[in-house]
Amino acid sequence: MNKHHLISLIIMSIFAALFLVSFTAYRIVKNHLFVCETELRAMKALVKGDIPTFQNLMKKLGKESDMSFYIDEFVKMEINRGRMEMENENFGRAYEHFLNAYEMAQKIPLKLRAAYFCGKALNRSEEFEKAFQFLRVFLEERGYGFSKDALIELAIAAKNLKESKTLTEIEKLLQNDPVYYKKLEEVEK
Repeated sequence: MNKHHLISLIIMSIFAALFLVSFTAYRIVKNHLFVCETELRAMKALVKGDIPTFQNLMKKLGKESDMSFYIDEFVKMEINRGRMEMENENFGRAYEHFLNAYEMAQKIPLKLRAAYFCGKALNRSEEFEKAFQFLRVFLEERGYGFSKDALIELAIAAKNLKESKTLTEIEKLLQNDPVYYKKLEEVEK
């Protein structure tokens, strides 16, 4: 082999190696872009409340174990948004956030928390019938940190709907708790 052939062979080898490196980098970036776009579509579906699409996209990505975490975090964000609206006395908008959280929640504690806040927002909007529907579950569900507050909200709705049977049930449940029993007496006045 002469000198020119050897130089040509070295130059072609260098270009071939550079091509392989750049092609491999291109494939990696393209795959990463596909994953990012799919994650973005999944998050958009979650924000829109389209849980089946969100779940399908997460399965496509192989992230089934993360689905529950993202849904729970989004539900918590919706509850916090609703609470901020409640502080600003925008009860209708607060109810929308709480209802969205209620419909999306998959775990019982989050679903109950959203139901409590739905009822609370509806009571403030004087929609006592709807509030009663959300809150009556707390006659059976106890043991959550906010269930006694939910019973007080249920008592407000029941009083305005003249549901004396429900008020009696709530009295029985709260009679051994002086703080909440006093709150209940204030509601009944």
